[in-house]
Amino acid sequence: MLEHAQDVPNLFHACAPRRTCLHPVRVATATFTRVCPVTNRHRQNIHLNPNHMASNIELQDLRNKPFLDVEETTKFHRPKRAYVYVILELVIGLEILYSYEQVAESFPLLAPTILGAASAALAQSLIQFFRQKVSTNRLLKFIVWGCINGCFTALWINVLVTHVDNVAYQILIDQTIGGPLFQLMYTILTSIWENDSIVSLASRSTFMKSLRYSYCYWPFISTSMFILVPPQLMFFLNCLASFVWNLVLSRLN
Repeated sequence: MLEHAQDVPNLFHACAPRRTCLHPVRVATATFTRVCPVTNRHRQNIHLNPNHMASNIELQDLRNKPFLDVEETTKFHRPKRAYVYVILELVIGLEILYSYEQVAESFPLLAPTILGAASAALAQSLIQFFRQKVSTNRLLKFIVWGCINGCFTALWINVLVTHVDNVAYQILIDQTIGGPLFQLMYTILTSIWENDSIVSLASRSTFMKSLRYSYCYWPFISTSMFILVPPQLMFFLNCLASFVWNLVLSRLN
């Protein structure tokens, strides 16, 4: 009886209402502690990963946001000028090809000049068409570059075919002198067009990048042109290759 009498205060003390002790949340460890309000003995620690919480919050937030805040009606909008430029340049290019021989008989350098301008303009317009951004300034720059490239390419091919008899020397001279020379002309035109210094870091970077990519492409064109193609058709092959190369130049810029 005495033993039970001694347990009565303890039992009363255990059953007495207690004030719940709420431990604060520690941000550094992100740990929540739950305390039993009766016994004050059984505790359950809940550890939360802050990164997991942040990722869940971000995912829930992204579900309510449009991608890049662009509406679906304007996301794939292509300017009407892009269609007009491509169609117009296709028509002009076909007309130049149809009347090329007639123009070349009267004006030997005019025909390759306008054909080079048409091919460069078409390449730039196609790039702008698929990028969905139209820049008349860049289009005009490539038209000017096409004129320069077409005229000097016709003169360069004529010099190599007329004054160099060995095909191996033609290819070697074309790649060691012609390749860097044409890339340098393009870099100078770009610097002048963008009001930049010719010897600036950006101009040198553009020149080295275009020259590096040109040696991955033009040696194959030059070899096949001087070995397989007759002289009267060399410019047409070069013009077709220049069309592809202008696409590469547009991407490099």
